This record gives sequence, structure tokens and C-alpha cells, in this order.
Amino acid sequence: MTGPLEAEACHGLTLNTGVGYSDLLECIFLQTAVNESLTTVRSRDWITRSGLDQVPGELIGECDRSARGAEEVLVRVGAGIAHAILGERSLTVRVAARNASDAAAIHELVKEAVPEVVGEDPEVPVRFWWWQPPHGPRELARMLPGSSWNDVEHNYPGASRTRLAEMADWRDAPPAGGRLILWHGEPGTGKTSAIRALASEWRSWAGFHFVTDPEEFLANPSYLLSTISENHRLASAASRKQWRIVVLEDAGEYLAPDAKQTRGQALSRLLNVCDGVLGQAMNALILVTTNEPLRSLHPALSRPGRCVAQVGFERFDRASIEEWAQREGCEVPERVTATVADLYADITGGFRAPEPRPFGFDVG
Repeated sequence: MTGPLEAEACHGLTLNTGVGYSDLLECIFLQTAVNESLTTVRSRDWITRSGLDQVPGELIGECDRSARGAEEVLVRVGAGIAHAILGERSLTVRVAARNASDAAAIHELVKEAVPEVVGEDPEVPVRFWWWQPPHGPRELARMLPGSSWNDVEHNYPGASRTRLAEMADWRDAPPAGGRLILWHGEPGTGKTSAIRALASEWRSWAGFHFVTDPEEFLANPSYLLSTISENHRLASAASRKQWRIVVLEDAGEYLAPDAKQTRGQALSRLLNVCDGVLGQAMNALILVTTNEPLRSLHPALSRPGRCVAQVGFERFDRASIEEWAQREGCEVPERVTATVADLYADITGGFRAPEPRPFGFDVG
């Protein structure tokens, strides 16, 4: 059921908009802001473990949008009003006040009561994105179990371990250069586990954003820009300095030499983000993982200055298998080569993959 909601405001302004169930609190927020001349509006978002029952202030209204995985409250707090929207673990707080100082004070009150997940937390906050017509890009927050690089480095042999260790040591920002991180290796070599480790190691300066539909991301400029960029008009100074690591898993099909013929402008957009004007204007890295061999990818990806890091995920050879088994305190599996997934399957009794034929994969 919808109908008009009108509010006479200062300077003869009139607010007239349609009201639906899911829009009710937003309309009351706008109506109150207009009626009370709360002309400074600010929005902040963060990931939290707390619930909306912790939001301070006098309750004006609440809305349970469980069908969309969200809930909302509207409260009068401090010298203004706050509209808090919690979807999964992602909290957005819109504030209306008479000036910027009052708006900032309200945000601080809410953040003290509904705190952000901090670096000491045993889990790592991440965001997942998808495109949902007609609403556009949508996101939800999740907490992933954290793991330091020291916890998992033994799962990567040879050059893989060396290159990942160098990346784990990035402490404040990535090194100067391109905006592309390219990881390639056959399934089971630990690419996803390495992403989790880097999310833990980089949590002080970077947030991880996983794109669940890379085909739409690379085909849709609006989606791409929304994902790689912070809304600088609304963001705090601290969040504007935060880097975004946008993860496209198993996206090798968009990086092939014939990608332009089969996938349109997807590859061109990716390259523009990685080293074009667009990429240099954003604090964003694109981390692409693929199960394809390096030789099957478009040669433009390896142009100097485009990749800030490139890692080939290797299989364990016999000597590395013995070292791994000693670290795990288990019997040495009867294998000549193996992925880390194979090794864990061997000691847990899971599916045992057959040995591959030689030269099935290059690591570059």
C-alpha cells in the first residue's frame, strides 16, 4: 500500500513522495529533516557484530525487512536524527543534523554503542557484491575466519611461498605500479586460502570485496565503478585512505587472447582499471585468480607496469611433500607430486585425485 507523504518545510518547500512499506522510515527521516531544518546529512557505514537494539536514542520507528535480509531503526539522538540500516553485518547510519559538528557527534555516539569490527578480532570482515536489477549493485557483509600468513605458509611450496610472503609483508599500501594482482594455478593449489591470509595481514589498510558475478562486473561500467570506488562525498577521511581489494575468482575466461571476440569489452575494462586513468584515480587493486595456465592468458596482462604482483601456484614435489608431512605431524603420502588439497585429502580420508600427466601446468 502506497500513498503520498507531504511535509511543509522552511522556505515554503514541500516534500511529496510515494510511500511503501520498505520506504516508510526513509520518508519519515526526510520529513523530519525538512520540518526541523536539519540541513546537514551525512552517511557512514561499517561492519559490526552488534545489533540494532544497541543503537542509542529515542526510538521513532523500526522496520523488519527480513525478506531482504535487513532491519532498520530511526532514532532521535543528540542534536538530530539517525536512520540505521543493518544488512547481515553491514551497518549504514544516515544522520541529519543542523551542522557538520552535530552530525559527526551523532555518528560517534552510534559507533560507540554499535562498534566496528577492529583489527584484533579473530575474524576478518569482507563484503560480497552482486548486480540485482532493477536496484543495481548490492552488497552484504560477512565475517571470515582469520588466518595469518605464518599459519598457512607451509601449504605453498617453492616460488609460490616466496612470492606470497613478499605480498603478506605489504604493511601500509601496495608498492607503486599497476593495479592488477594475477594468480594462476590448477584447482586445489590454495588460491582461496591465500586470499583469506592476505585479508588478515592487510586488514589495517585494505578491505576485501568479492565479486560474485565477474561477467556482469566487467560488462557493466556502473557496477564496476560502484565496487572499486568509495563514495567520497559521504565517506570519512579514514575510509577514503582505505584500499579496496576487489577479488574476481576463477575469471580466466575473460583474460584469454580471444576475450574481446567472446566477451566484448570485458578485458579492455579490466586493463583500464589496472593501469589506465581510471585505475590510477582509485585506491583499488583487482585480484584475479584463474585455473588456466599462464600461457593461455592474454599477453597484454603481462605488460610491464600492469601487474603489481603475479603468482603461479605450484604443485608440491616429493621433497616438499615430505617437508609438509613433517610440519603436519603425519605419515608421508605416497605421491610424487600433489596439490595442497590432495595432501589434506590424503590425511583426512577424503577424495584422492589421480596424479596428473607431466607438464600439465606452468607457473611462470
